[in-house]
Amino acid sequence: MFENSSARLGGIPYFHSSPLPHPVAVPEACRLARSPQ
Repeated sequence: MFENSSARLGGIPYFHSSPLPHPVAVPEACRLARSPQ
């Protein structure tokens, strides 16, 4: 069942347990945190 969710979200299994409403907010947040600005 995890395989289905992962494929549906575009390969983002941890998003299932994420409180964020959008799967794009997960990688985007990490990217902003990594950036100096």
